[in-house]
Amino acid sequence: MTKPDINGIISSMENSAGRLLKVIIQGFLSLIYPPSCQACNKKTVLFGNGILCENCYNNIRLNTSPKYNYGKANAYCFEASYSVCAYEGVIRKCVHNFKYNAKFASEKLFGKLMIEFAERHIDMRHFDWLVPVPLHRVKQRERTFNQSAILAVHLSKRFKVPILRNNLLRKHAGEPQITLAKDKRSKNVRDAFAMRNPLPVKNKNILLVDDVFTTGATANECSKTIKKAGAGSIEVFTLARSMQS
Repeated sequence: MTKPDINGIISSMENSAGRLLKVIIQGFLSLIYPPSCQACNKKTVLFGNGILCENCYNNIRLNTSPKYNYGKANAYCFEASYSVCAYEGVIRKCVHNFKYNAKFASEKLFGKLMIEFAERHIDMRHFDWLVPVPLHRVKQRERTFNQSAILAVHLSKRFKVPILRNNLLRKHAGEPQITLAKDKRSKNVRDAFAMRNPLPVKNKNILLVDDVFTTGATANECSKTIKKAGAGSIEVFTLARSMQS
């Protein structure tokens, strides 16, 4: 029996209600069709909140140096960054499928990994706000969701740190960072962000949340904008980190 193409059935739905309906339909179909691994499509017993097969789950390379510290005399506007795992293999495929192929089930895996990491390595009591890296309004409308905001929701629910929503804005869309050479990425996001209202972040400690840390250009530009608004310390937490960064 061939599993229906859910994305094809409801491809015309381009808002959050459409995304919710996709999740509901996919959950219903999982009762009829055997579950398959989000990375290799093998139909088997699944791990990682029912997302991956055992082999793929065990192939996630967790970072052995979870915290990257940055002194004051550095090119970054944030003090430290944390990343759960390497941006490669299974995680790279899951992130890509989540963002571009509407495989929303991976959200549970990402949330689980980030929460478990934070419980071991981050003092979440230090932060006054979680700030997700924003998408430009055009990209947000096309994708119908912001993956960074979704990750922040998982962290907020677990650690009771509030999310500062719709305050940090992306003014310019620019080119997708992933398509650019390393030396072009800083220029691509330069002056791309703005704060709608600086008062909520004044003298507050911020945890900036994103899905992938590559060169740090986007995180740095966001942090610079938040610092100009009067924030205290800023640290960055991502699901994955490029091993070339």
